[in-house]
Amino acid sequence: MAQSGFVPQQAAAAAATPAAPSVAGAPTQSAPAASGQDRAVGLARQVLAGQIPGSREDREAAQKFISQNAGSSFLSFEEAAAANDRLGEYNGTLARASAEIDSSQLEIDKIDRAIELAPTGGGYRAAFATIFETDARELAEQLKSIKASIAFSALQKMRELSPTGGALGNVSNQELLLLQNSLLPLDQGADDEVLIENLKGVKDLYQDVIRKIYVTNDGEYNQEAIDAFGEAPPWLRKEMNKPRDETEFGVGSNSGSGGTGPLLGVEPVSQ
Repeated sequence: MAQSGFVPQQAAAAAATPAAPSVAGAPTQSAPAASGQDRAVGLARQVLAGQIPGSREDREAAQKFISQNAGSSFLSFEEAAAANDRLGEYNGTLARASAEIDSSQLEIDKIDRAIELAPTGGGYRAAFATIFETDARELAEQLKSIKASIAFSALQKMRELSPTGGALGNVSNQELLLLQNSLLPLDQGADDEVLIENLKGVKDLYQDVIRKIYVTNDGEYNQEAIDAFGEAPPWLRKEMNKPRDETEFGVGSNSGSGGTGPLLGVEPVSQ
């Protein structure tokens, strides 16, 4: 997509024109108006280039500018329509991704329950999965549900739509694919110990993806993730508020051993 025509001539002229001298009692031209337009232009350019801004405020600013300037010297109607479609797709995917993260505690509970059921419902007992009210049947249902809902398909789509978006923190496509692949060995007919180890592996990968979304390399909350998805899941907030030496992953504090974790992300952010 050509970007050479997407240069706000009015904004450039305004930047090159000296500000008029102020007159006592008369309103003056404020600088923020021009800088606000420049910011909107930059955000719109970002969308046209296929990079969706991470924050809701930036997406709304870009969409407003694009809609107001469609068909102008800034961009064509076709470019505006494509950009708005891209933003709409991202916002819809964001809503689905938020639901995936909101259900993380439920998914973890399912994995824990499957681990409990493996010794009495796995292995050769899988043959009884069709019998009503048996551990084998419940385990089969848990495994089916885990495989269907834990792959973070919406998060992967978000990464594809915005490869550099900050809302997903340090999570890469490779890590999302690794999580999806970890679901394949969840075979109820496998040896109990093998099934349990595979379930524990899925749980570790699943929680690690969410940690990498919400927690930076410095052990602080990722504010862009909070803005996008709302507060961190309860299990992660509990983990973050532990003293560092009590936290297995060492992300509980930025103030040295024994401190408590940051308290950002405690309040939910409305979408």
